[in-house]
Amino acid sequence: MLRFVILIILVAQSVQTDDVLKKLQDRFNSIDNFTADFKFTSPAANINGKFVYKRRNKFVIESEARKIVSDSKSVWNYDINGKRVMISDIGDEPSSFSIERYLFDLPQKCNVRNYKDKKGKIYLELQPKSEEDFKKIIIETSDDLFRKIEITDFNGEKHIIELNNIKTDVKLKEEIFTFVPPKGIRIIDLR
Repeated sequence: MLRFVILIILVAQSVQTDDVLKKLQDRFNSIDNFTADFKFTSPAANINGKFVYKRRNKFVIESEARKIVSDSKSVWNYDINGKRVMISDIGDEPSSFSIERYLFDLPQKCNVRNYKDKKGKIYLELQPKSEEDFKKIIIETSDDLFRKIEITDFNGEKHIIELNNIKTDVKLKEEIFTFVPPKGIRIIDLR
């Protein structure tokens, strides 16, 4: 009898986790783009700036010292102070931030569970089933959108991306996802 009760509880938790993940995925699929203020925190850096995202891995990340632009194929990583831009394929660029990867690809490769904190915030926790480039990812959700992603690497260091002031389906010009290098900067093309 106890085994039966435990089985029912485990199945119910699995359904709830699937529901939370599906709501997050469905909400993401229902929007074309969004803009947000972002804050990136890690042991090596604290960066604030603007984030613009369009489905299919098009994005712009702007901070005081850096601008990163993706047209879904290539990533231009522009170091403003160093006056240089590195161009690489999107899959090869560690600075690329693929929301599709976090919401669609990784959950299939991870054990996923959800939980609520005392304030009622819902979190998804992803732990890889096999070797990945991280130890654990925690995604904080709100209004069926993600607000915060905390990535714990194999050294136990946490890298946190927080999004605030999210605005969905805003008018965006397609050309913002193409980087035109300013005159006089060094171009390093790794494609």
